[in-house]
Formats: sequence, C-alpha cells, structure tokens
Amino acid sequence: MKLLIETQCMAFSGTVWKAKGGDTYFVMDVEPGTEERVVESVRNQVEYFNPIAQEYIIDYCLVDDDFMTRDERLQLEFDGKILYPTRVLYENNTVE
Repeated sequence: MKLLIETQCMAFSGTVWKAKGGDTYFVMDVEPGTEERVVESVRNQVEYFNPIAQEYIIDYCLVDDDFMTRDERLQLEFDGKILYPTRVLYENNTVE
C-alpha cells in the first residue's frame, strides 16, 4: 500500500495567517499499522515554519497501490497521460 499525505500551506499577510492551498505526497510500500512512524520519518521533508509562511501535515491515510489523486485522474482523462505526478517521499530523506 502507499501512504497519502496532505498538507496545508499558510502565508502571513501582515496581520493574519491565510490559507494558500496545500500539497499531496505519497510514500510507497507502507505496511498497515506503520503509518504514524512513516509520517514522523518524512515530516521534516515537507513541513516548514518561518515568520511569513508555513506548511504542515493535516491528514494522511493508506491507499491502494493503484490509487490516483484527483489531479492525476484529470490529467489522464484530459491529456491521456500524467505529466505532473504526485511527489513521492522516501524515508531516507529524498523526494522524487
């Protein structure tokens, strides 16, 4: 199975924090029951916090190996191929 990770991006606009979208990541070959450990092992690859911007994990879940995100399905439907696949994280701190 693979782990689907969703993030939230925020930007500080002088007086308030505003949501600015987010991102989606996959971690491949995750065994059921190890999700929390895997999330903790890749957290430093996606999360950041500074005075004007931040990104943090808001949700994660296991999905089947053939699962595609909505963006991937739409690319396949309209372009016939996936030009911009979901980024894959690896537990050894590399991103693809």
